[in-house]
Parts: sequence; C-alpha cells; structure tokens
Amino acid sequence: MVENNSVPELKLLFKESNQFQSSVIFRINNFSYLEDNIESKEFKIGTNTKWLIKFKPNEIKDNMKYISVFLFLVESDSSSVSAKYSVSIKNKKSAKYKTWNIDEFDYLVGGGGRGFPYLASRQILMQNKSELIPNNILTLLFDIELINYSPNSGIVDDFKRIFGNRNLSDFKFVVGTETFYVHKIILSTRSTVFEVMFGTEMKEKQENECIIEDIDCEVFRELLQFIYTGKTRKVNSMAHKLLIASEKYNITRLKEICEESIASQITNENSIENLLFADKYNAIQLRNKVIDYIIDNLDPIRVSETTGWKDFISKYPDLVDSIFEAIAVKFEVMKAKQNEINLTFN
Repeated sequence: MVENNSVPELKLLFKESNQFQSSVIFRINNFSYLEDNIESKEFKIGTNTKWLIKFKPNEIKDNMKYISVFLFLVESDSSSVSAKYSVSIKNKKSAKYKTWNIDEFDYLVGGGGRGFPYLASRQILMQNKSELIPNNILTLLFDIELINYSPNSGIVDDFKRIFGNRNLSDFKFVVGTETFYVHKIILSTRSTVFEVMFGTEMKEKQENECIIEDIDCEVFRELLQFIYTGKTRKVNSMAHKLLIASEKYNITRLKEICEESIASQITNENSIENLLFADKYNAIQLRNKVIDYIIDNLDPIRVSETTGWKDFISKYPDLVDSIFEAIAVKFEVMKAKQNEINLTFN
C-alpha cells in the first residue's frame, strides 16, 4: 500500500530495450493527489538515444479533466530520430486496459514532443479506481520503436568542430559584443535568405561581415547551432525568440520545432497572446493549435479577467472570426459523424 504522504512521481518501474525498440513501464503513485505536471527521468533506447516522458494530470476539454502524455527526445548522435510508439494503461492484473498509438514522427533533440493531450478522462479513471488505479497507482506501458535509425557516426560532432572555427571561416556576424565566424556554403545550403545575402553584390558580401541588431546573441548562437548540427537544446526556454529568428532567415524545420514547443505550453492565460504571436509571424501550425485550444477552453478563457479576451475581441475581429469559423467546421464534423452513427443503427 502506498502511503498518502508520498509525493506523486512518474517512476521508471521496468525497461526492456535493444538498439531499436524499448518497452518501458511507468508508475504514478498517489495518482488522485496529483495536481502538477511531472516528467520521468531520462531513459535510453539502445546506446545512442535518450528520451523522457512528460505527464499532465489536468488537461481540460469541454469542462472535463483529462490526463495527457508526451514523448520527448533528449539526446541523440543523429540530427533527427524517427520513431513510433504506443501507450497503454495497465489494470490491476497487469493486463492492457486500453492502448493508444502514435504514428511515425521525426523527433529532434530539444524539440517538441509527440503524444496525447486528452489520453483518458480522470473521471472515468476514478470511477474505475479499483480496477485501473489499484492502491492509488496508475501504471503506464510505453512500447517505442525507432524507424530506420542509423547513427551518423560522428558527422554532427564534425560539424560542431567546424562551427566557430575562425581559421576555416569565410564570413562573420557581429551580434552585440559577440562575433560568430561561419561558412557561407553551409549557411547558404540551409537558408535561402543567407543564400541571397552571399550571392548578391551587397555590402555584407563585399566586407564578409554582417552586423545583426535585432536578435540576441544567445538566440543567434542557437540558430547557428541548429544550422550546423540540426539540434537545439534551448528551444523550450527561447521558443518565441527562436521562431522569430527562424522566420527571418527561413529555417523552416527550426520554426516547426518552435511551434511545437510553444503549442505544448499553451495555457488559458497565454492562449490569446500566443494566437496573436502566431498570426504575426505566420506560424500556421501554431495558430491552428492555439485556436483548437481556445475552442476547447472557451468558457474559462472568456470569463477570466487575465486572459485578455475582452480586449482581443474588440481589437482583432478577423481572428475572432477565425475562431468561430473553426467552431463551425468542428460542429459540422461532429454532425457528420453523428449522421454516420444514425445510418449505421438504422
């Protein structure tokens, strides 16, 4: 029996792994007392990738509370890792109560996770507590498979050594008090904006130097780090600034990662702010996800004094219209599904 004063945690209970597959069991003790988001310790699949699970106990949709789970790639020697996985809730007999599947997805180190924002209703779990949460313990099984995984044999490390090597560089950026020495061919390959900069008779090309005044040096360093290695470790702490920089220099994949990171951190309080941000910087995926979130949490967002809803509806009628258009589409989809059900039973 788990003691009530034990702090709820996402504890790794069992792991069976080879180079490409892993079965991992996590246990959340004192589940009914859990209010805050938690995450697991890092775990390996094979010898070259590290992962972690994030668990949210109180995602709200249609005034109901759900649990949510997300898988994140923490470390890898490859620029990206493609994986698919399933998550199952295990009952008191250690059998699978229900299983959910995530299709193949390309994970990047420090990028957004992939998972289920509304995995299961807390109400249903608590109603079946003796079966699904014996001794107030929720047990989750993750079966994770790497797809066509091939470590890059140190290529990323090679590019890390090239990055910042003054002797081999042919261009420099001055950002604040810091100077970054880079290679035109690498930046041109990764960004059409840099390709144009280095390929036209501009002042920057003639002097092999460019002064950047609208991006913080830490953000610009992370941008260059991604260009050279395909990795970003600080996206969750600087996602908004990195998205602006990636939009400016047309680093599409980094922008997508930033969108995923921001979307995973949407709350009632920041939803309006993030919608305005997404609209301003043409972040279509983020915009759609924020709108979906607002629809699912419309009542609490509307009545709150801190979300900025009243100011939003008076100043941004086009975005308000987009929300109600999405509501109409969602209603039509639900109506069509209901008609299919009625036809089935008739």
